[in-house]
Amino acid sequence: MDLRTKTEHIQALQKHKATQEARLSHVRSNDAVAEPLKIDGVRNLEIRLTGKAFEKHLTSQLSWSSYLKLASLYIVGYRTDAISIIGREVMQPRGLIGLAADTLDCSGVEIKEALQSFLDPEGLPAMVHCTQGKDRTGIIVMLVLMILGVLEAAIEYDYELSDEGLAAEKESRLAEIRAIGLSDDFGGVAKDMTAAVRRHLDENYSGLEKYLDNIGFDAREREKLRNRLTY
Repeated sequence: MDLRTKTEHIQALQKHKATQEARLSHVRSNDAVAEPLKIDGVRNLEIRLTGKAFEKHLTSQLSWSSYLKLASLYIVGYRTDAISIIGREVMQPRGLIGLAADTLDCSGVEIKEALQSFLDPEGLPAMVHCTQGKDRTGIIVMLVLMILGVLEAAIEYDYELSDEGLAAEKESRLAEIRAIGLSDDFGGVAKDMTAAVRRHLDENYSGLEKYLDNIGFDAREREKLRNRLTY
């Protein structure tokens, strides 16, 4: 399950261009270059978790001058520079926990699709990933574990393991993060993320179950998910 954006697909492919020269020589558009690398024999499910509703929410917080600059940069193909405007002016002030709340609020359609994919007869085993594998991936895995009734402390422990897992690529990840206008804080996990997500669900949706009902992942599907993922 690939939760990345088109821009991230482009960046990932460019990293591999030394071994992908034949493929890149035929690329003529951003849409084409955004095709993710795939492993033969593995089903690839693309769910752009931070989709149109999420993007609209972020861009609505820009000033008109910043919005026009962003649009101009996109038009001429400077995607990273465009994103850095949102990074500096919107994402940085929101922080990782604020963006997690925004994802829950704005990406219900995509979250529902991700959760329902685990119910597909061919949906397991599954590997869920984004770019760093901690924030968008963290939201999906966190919700699954909450549905299964896993203790909050255990979910938080699992989430915080991302810092150790990302240590080997820390410098390259920080360079990418800085390029889109974010501070180094975005390179690691946010402490107490699980408690913050639970609190947001409780305060804004009267709890996890009501939130899942709201996005259309109903009680029957939740029970089916529990049966598939527990013994």
